[in-house]
Amino acid sequence: RKRLPRLRFLSNGDPEAYGFLNPDEVIRGSHIIPAFHYGSTGEQVASIARGEDELDDWCYYYVNM
Repeated sequence: RKRLPRLRFLSNGDPEAYGFLNPDEVIRGSHIIPAFHYGSTGEQVASIARGEDELDDWCYYYVNM
C-alpha cells in the first residue's frame, strides 16, 4: 500500500530540536498537508507563519510529492 511520507515537529525539550543546520542540507521549499486523522498537539511550536487565531499544531503532516 502506497502512502505519502509523514513528518512531525520535535518537542521543544528534545536536544536535537535546536542546533547547527548545514546550509547544504536545507530544503528550500515543500508542500506539507496536515494529517487531520491524528489530531492536534494542543501546544504551539514557535512560528512566524501562524495567525493569532491559530492555537496549536497538528501531530503529523504528510509531505506531498
